[in-house]
Amino acid sequence: MGLVSVTVSLVKNLLKSSVRDNQFLLDSTFAESIRIDESMVHLRELQRLANANNRTRTVNTHGFNQTLDYITDYLSTNTNYKITKNADWLAASPTPAGHIALLQGGDCNFAENSIIVAKYNPLALLFYNDPIFPQPIIFSLAQINELPALFLSYYLGQLPADAARNPSMNAIVHINIDVLNTGTFPVGNMCADTPIEDITKTIVIGSHIDSVTTGPGINDKGSGTAVNLALAVILAHLFQTTNYPKCPYRIRFCWWDAEELGLLGSTYPVAQAENSTIAGERTSDYLINLNFGMFGSPNYIYGIYDGSTIDNSTISRSAVPGSNKVSALFRDWFIRQKLPWDYTPFNGLSDYAPFLTAGIAAGGLFSGADDYKAQAQRDRYDTSLGQGLGGTADATQDPCYNKACDTIQNINIVADEKMVQGTAFVIESLARQTDLKAWLYPTTAN
Repeated sequence: MGLVSVTVSLVKNLLKSSVRDNQFLLDSTFAESIRIDESMVHLRELQRLANANNRTRTVNTHGFNQTLDYITDYLSTNTNYKITKNADWLAASPTPAGHIALLQGGDCNFAENSIIVAKYNPLALLFYNDPIFPQPIIFSLAQINELPALFLSYYLGQLPADAARNPSMNAIVHINIDVLNTGTFPVGNMCADTPIEDITKTIVIGSHIDSVTTGPGINDKGSGTAVNLALAVILAHLFQTTNYPKCPYRIRFCWWDAEELGLLGSTYPVAQAENSTIAGERTSDYLINLNFGMFGSPNYIYGIYDGSTIDNSTISRSAVPGSNKVSALFRDWFIRQKLPWDYTPFNGLSDYAPFLTAGIAAGGLFSGADDYKAQAQRDRYDTSLGQGLGGTADATQDPCYNKACDTIQNINIVADEKMVQGTAFVIESLARQTDLKAWLYPTTAN
């Protein structure tokens, strides 16, 4: 209980200071209350769990389940939230048949292409990129994909491509797949709700727990997991003080599983909500989803999900106005803090995707993955942050993305701290809206 008393004392002291000074440097009591040390405590624990379990926290391993247990136990000890789990829902029964399909990537959406090609009943999918990005990459296919899929280097992919174009040659590809029975590991999501009577107005805040198989996933997405947990506990303590305004909306903090397998964890509750008639568990009860992605990339950007990039052909237009407003909330905070920022697209590759598809507004921050930081971008960050602090030009934003080196040493604490503060500001701003539904959905609220 020592950690609880220290945190509550810190919150009370900050609140007393706010009354005295009547001003917060970060424009938010919530943002002022969070400390990066609290997030780092959780990241160190995630690293310890990965180290004890073959350096991974991927789904269907003890590392994943111990991460879920850690979050559950910490919330149970430090908050009065209602905690629920959805376990053992993940099941797979692939039944592929047909021929092997070879697809070149480039700027194409791999998940969408896999859906199109699957209609032709291929036996497997082989992807390869273009000469500009010749190395194999890691990506997620759609949840409905049942086909074995491999990503080849450009040069390896070009060999069967050239052979297939030559009518005098018979191109054959041999793929050996070893199927292992790794035992039964219950998997599932976990959510914690702030106590409130009206459960039909919910702000959903999510991050995914699982890492890739190749590493501990401390930045991707351990940083989002840790931030989610730290913010949930600080907010619980703020609500228990007498001079912090109560929130009229239920805030649901969620930790999704199986994001690395194709957004399975976040897709499941949205699909359930679309068919639910239970108050508080319907899509109409979800006002917005905030997605916590990677927050501590070494060569970071302050990336804001851009509502204007939402694809209206596949996503309900009702999600667009609110998503744009949340993008502006984040942007304006970074501007007031005299910090650089960039827009990052809603490309459907993270857990906000099923919410947007269901017509629910979304927003969030992202510190960068395998994209490169351009020279002009680095110079702009140097100008705002100070000479030499803008990162490295022509280098990836996270060189350890989806690799074994994504450890606690991979976290940029400066980036993580500002992203946490900006997120706390936006959560508090949404919670202070008199009618959040009308603000997010101006044409459908009445």
